[in-house]
Amino acid sequence: MDTLVVDGVELGPSTDYVSLLRRQLKNGSIWNEVGDTGPEEGLWRVFDRAAGTDVATQLFDALLKLVADTDVEVRSGAVGLALDYAEQLDPTRLVALLKQHPSMYIGVKPAGTRKGSPDLAWTLRQAIAGHTKRNPEVIQYLRDISRDPENGLRILGGLALDDAEWIVKNAPEVVAGQTQRSRPILANLRSASLRERFIRALAKEPLTFRNELVGLIDAKVKDSAEKERLKAILR
Repeated sequence: MDTLVVDGVELGPSTDYVSLLRRQLKNGSIWNEVGDTGPEEGLWRVFDRAAGTDVATQLFDALLKLVADTDVEVRSGAVGLALDYAEQLDPTRLVALLKQHPSMYIGVKPAGTRKGSPDLAWTLRQAIAGHTKRNPEVIQYLRDISRDPENGLRILGGLALDDAEWIVKNAPEVVAGQTQRSRPILANLRSASLRERFIRALAKEPLTFRNELVGLIDAKVKDSAEKERLKAILR
């Protein structure tokens, strides 16, 4: 196994990674520099230094364990880092935590400096959404929570990337007459053909909605010919 030394701290086979990361997330006492606004910044530097090594594997395994830590401050920091490094984590393990321990995440406000999500559950869901690894259980979980009228739009961009066919086939139900739910979908569908199918599926929606969608097409579609073609569908 690789051994790294980061700011005087040796990371190797005998390191207690969970303890080390917990101390850093709790009070930033392991890695800190002048100007850091929170303890996660020191961990960003460590993760970046360890990229591609066995040490990184150990770090991310420890991070997953701390996502379920009993200390809400530590747990909040770990959940925030899970969003930062979602591509490195197993989404099935995150879904399992959300299902098995809902009270640790649902309705729990993030502690510390990172307060952009309504609760820890939605931060984890956003982490999962962009990196599903096409796992059927993960995809179904995201489909179910996408129906949430207030926050479901937070994961629609990820579904547009990894579950585009379902999004397109169920477009009217998915957007539920809300232009803001269409925004992340239109921005993340990977091809012109998918975007056209998505817009065609919404061509019979009320006029007010279609007019708002025209404005969204103007804002999100770069190719001028495609833009005009999509807008013509809605007229």
